[in-house]
Amino acid sequence: MAEVTPQPRVQQIELERKFIVNDDSENKILAIGAEFLAAEKFYDDYYDNDRYALTLADCWLRKRDNRWQCKHVPNQVGVERDSLTSRYDESDEESEILAIISTILKVPVESGENLTAYVDRARCAEFARIGTERRSFGYETFTIVLDETDFGFKVGEIERIVVNADRIPDVLSDIDELASKLGFNSSSRVAGKMDAFLSRFKPEHYVRLCEADVLKRRSRDS
Repeated sequence: MAEVTPQPRVQQIELERKFIVNDDSENKILAIGAEFLAAEKFYDDYYDNDRYALTLADCWLRKRDNRWQCKHVPNQVGVERDSLTSRYDESDEESEILAIISTILKVPVESGENLTAYVDRARCAEFARIGTERRSFGYETFTIVLDETDFGFKVGEIERIVVNADRIPDVLSDIDELASKLGFNSSSRVAGKMDAFLSRFKPEHYVRLCEADVLKRRSRDS
């Protein structure tokens, strides 16, 4: 039997643009012909150490309903810093996540160590738990979501996953065009769930991230 060589995992790049949700947001989405996909509720538990090493690096380690995920920004190739659309590389593979966060935390991974054990040994603890009720819609190659958190914050996102970084400029243009079509226009970045949570419940952490320009102060976003 011929030996099968494992194929390298394709890197997923998430491009997302947030928008402010109001009473007619869902009607606008449906009016352009978007298809309702699903309604769901999930919880995200976010982890960092007491120096905020991960989040200051714009690396967001979380468990979503007990499954580890990591969103991080190794660079912003193809995305201008002041763009209204954000780029994140995503991973839910433990080996990849270990490689990413161990480089940031500067704590080597021990032989045979899994992600849960490593997070504990690296003294990373939960700093945020956010429950979200989400309504998802599909439109062409995009996903549009309306989120409401368990602390009453609402935000929407236009999302697209790409696997070829060369496509980023074209997709960014498509996202802006869709936002304009929906009337979700803004001259500044819209605050997300984490901005809202930290500013309300973890002000010291929030200020540190604003000072590092990882988050934008909500007064500039609203």
